[in-house]
Amino acid sequence: MKQNHRKNGASLRKNGNSPRKEIVEPPRRLGDEDISIADLRARLGDLVSRVSYKHDRVVITKHGRPVAALISASDMEKFQELEDWNDVQAVKAGLRDAKKNGTIPLETVLREFGLKQGRDDLQRRTH
Repeated sequence: MKQNHRKNGASLRKNGNSPRKEIVEPPRRLGDEDISIADLRARLGDLVSRVSYKHDRVVITKHGRPVAALISASDMEKFQELEDWNDVQAVKAGLRDAKKNGTIPLETVLREFGLKQGRDDLQRRTH
């Protein structure tokens, strides 16, 4: 599973401000059906068939609020491709910003964000 990481990919400017985000957000489309968790349990087989063959999207609600979605595996692959494309765009934007505005030494960034560099990884300070 892909780890959650900083999506904007932008480097800090010398003045400490982040540059404007240039990320394309996926379209916000509500599901073809909203269903409560209780109803989902009773209809799961039918819903999985609809999602996989008809590419319907089902929004799962808890207390009337959307909490998850049931989508086809091919739709999930498309969302993953979109996320990967966004990541590439964020890296490109960060590189453009670094070329235009310069970079900040790693030690400065670590200090400002309360991080320390461990042997294998960056770790949050514990004190």
